[in-house]
Amino acid sequence: MNQTRLIAVGILVVGLILVCLGVYVALKPAERPQAANANSNANFSATSTPGSAGKKSVTVPATAEWFDTGIDVTGKVRINFLSGHWRNSPTSGYGDGEGRGPFAQQAKLLVPSAPLGSLVAKVAGKTFKVGNSFDGVLGSGRLYLAINDIPETYNDNDGALTVSIDR
Repeated sequence: MNQTRLIAVGILVVGLILVCLGVYVALKPAERPQAANANSNANFSATSTPGSAGKKSVTVPATAEWFDTGIDVTGKVRINFLSGHWRNSPTSGYGDGEGRGPFAQQAKLLVPSAPLGSLVAKVAGKTFKVGNSFDGVLGSGRLYLAINDIPETYNDNDGALTVSIDR
């Protein structure tokens, strides 16, 4: 009788472990590959748009604190949203380059004058709001783009935006 109870308890324990493992796997967030970091263009690149020597299409990952577009700008630049969506945390909704606001920690953002989650740019150390459309002078130097978020919190971001850059 004791041996039968021991076998029954063992089967019950194994069954509970399998149920718990199944629940864990079902509730575990899906693993996703990390997008390029601020110093890498791996998996993301700038491509020329046919028929326009100065126009390029760039996909900006939400996980890059400052994505190096590989594009040097001087003078007037036009940046326009083409496609995609991103979010700055697992609990926020997806959006485009316009972002959302106001934000309680606005002063801590890469570009405090721009909405949380918006597309922002940096050239020669100066930062700018881009949003879904920018037409103006950014200065001279390498163009970096990013989702406007608090520095060093980009690891939980998701998505990417594709923009055209005409210089």
